[in-house]
Amino acid sequence: METGEIKTKYISSIDDVISQIMELVAYLMPAEETKVEENEEAAEKTTEETIYEAIKASEHEYREYGIRTCNGEYAIGDELAPSYNWDDEKDEEDWELLNGTCATGFGYLWMGDEDKQDDLETIRKALAIHTKARYPGCHTYLIATRTGSEYGNDTAEIILENAEVIAVIR
Repeated sequence: METGEIKTKYISSIDDVISQIMELVAYLMPAEETKVEENEEAAEKTTEETIYEAIKASEHEYREYGIRTCNGEYAIGDELAPSYNWDDEKDEEDWELLNGTCATGFGYLWMGDEDKQDDLETIRKALAIHTKARYPGCHTYLIATRTGSEYGNDTAEIILENAEVIAVIR
């Protein structure tokens, strides 16, 4: 590719995107400085697969799981503070502490190898609900509780007592 040349082509898959990025990196950086590790498995892993694997790895240590988006930066194992109640009429927090941390919950997961596709579909549906709700924040986590939970007011909302981060999604 020469300076000023624009290369365009139809991108039909994630492999095409990765290939285009690798070509751009190789073009912009001299070969001796280009050190990009290729991890195809990680690049192909979907968000629902990441969530599924984190839940499976927890080996039934937790009772309930949820997806939470917020502005706070957390690491795996961090316990989250309880959420505040949201006043829908005023479209703001009303400063009433809830009994736990709000998240988008999902239905029962079987967590057996033969049921993996059903579990991934359940997680996919929860992610769609979570995305549609447009919760504010730049970080998304899989959180869980060992103690208890209750339902919230939003669609699929769950309030997890003593919630802790078990996976960083983004």
